[in-house]
Order: sequence, then structure tokens, then C-alpha cells
Amino acid sequence: MADETPVQVSKDMKIGDLLALDPTVAPVFMNIGMFCVGCPASQGETIEEAAIVHGLDPDDLIEEINRYLATHEYGFDASGMNPMGM
Repeated sequence: MADETPVQVSKDMKIGDLLALDPTVAPVFMNIGMFCVGCPASQGETIEEAAIVHGLDPDDLIEEINRYLATHEYGFDASGMNPMGM
């Protein structure tokens, strides 16, 4: 059996590309109020752009997405996100 390395995402990855790689990641966005993942416009938006529009720290969002991709466990609480340095 091949050893599969989980995908690691970066801030410049487009949401549509991420969802194409692993559609099960959508609830990570939805759990923090980013319900636009199904919106056609968001498909061309980068993860960083989406985080900024929603007042979230892009690095925190990337960390959570990568944690989910490595474990496929949701452990995210929206209150744990740090809105843009606040």
C-alpha cells in the first residue's frame, strides 16, 4: 500500500482548486461562517482573499485547513479564529 502524503495548501490556492482536490474540506469554511464556498465567484478566489473578506487571519485559516487535510477531523471552533490581528 502506498504511503499517501496529505495535500498542503497555501494562501494563494484557489478555493475551487481546493474543493476539487477534496470536497470534504467545505465544512471547514462553513464552520467559520464562510458559506460562500458554493458560490461561483468564490471558486476563483484565493484562500487568502476569502479570509480577508471575512475578517479572518489567512494564516489561521490555512493552518486549520491543513490540519483537517492531514487528519480529516473537524476540531475547529469559529471563536478560535483571530480576526485580522484583533
